[in-house]
Amino acid sequence: MNSYKLAIQFDGKNWFGWQSQNDFDAIQEQIEKAIAKLYNYPNIKISGSGRTDAGVHAFGLCASFTEPKSSKFTSDTLRKGINALLPGSIRIRSVLPCESDFHARFSCVGKTYIYFVDNSTTGSPILAPYSWHMRRKLNIDKMRESLKHLEGKHDFSAFTVERKKLTGHAIRTVFKAELVEIGHLVALLFTGDGFLYKMVRSMAGEVVNVGMEFQEPEHTRVALESQERSKAVVTAPAQGLFLGQCYYSQLEMEQALDKDTKDFCLQLLFNFNEQL
Repeated sequence: MNSYKLAIQFDGKNWFGWQSQNDFDAIQEQIEKAIAKLYNYPNIKISGSGRTDAGVHAFGLCASFTEPKSSKFTSDTLRKGINALLPGSIRIRSVLPCESDFHARFSCVGKTYIYFVDNSTTGSPILAPYSWHMRRKLNIDKMRESLKHLEGKHDFSAFTVERKKLTGHAIRTVFKAELVEIGHLVALLFTGDGFLYKMVRSMAGEVVNVGMEFQEPEHTRVALESQERSKAVVTAPAQGLFLGQCYYSQLEMEQALDKDTKDFCLQLLFNFNEQL
């Protein structure tokens, strides 16, 4: 029986996140139901590259599964078949064969998240479900300075919610934290080896707070070193956050980090690569 890696894109505004849970509609459950119907096999389980909160979106969340029984499905017929059974807000970008020991979560070496801020004076009703509107002009230079403090290997306790519930340490590595302007959209990109609960939204909240000039960039460093949540309490709303891409080798991640940041965003937004 074959194993497959799925690259998944979804609009999260009407879903309660990725992970299946009782009494709430989640993306994972929708895909499992579609695969179960295709194979005429009950209780299909897929493994995701990680959880997303309610309202968060994805360009490239990954999942993996092994066929419950032998079939004549090809990668392409699987992609088409699953998509035909999914609601329009969820799409399988690609289905690729993988080794039987591949695991979407445990084989992942890094991810890129993108947070979009609409920095127009009037706001956009089209972008409202997918960005955080800030009508006051942001200080981009100060935001970039703030982002630099977040790069590297640190204890990110100040930038996670419910730290006491975390099992283990809060040390993570942010390889790159960047800002790119796309018209009136300000995109914050974070690439790291792993992220804590609401860590990206907390970092985005801090950087936007600096951009609004409520804090100086140095505040980011002080908050990070304090390891206290009370020092970095702004959590950006869910609708501006996208899981951009998951990486399954150091080379793949390095190639993504070497790309022009604006081109990387535009590729995800308008012309995504279906082989991711």
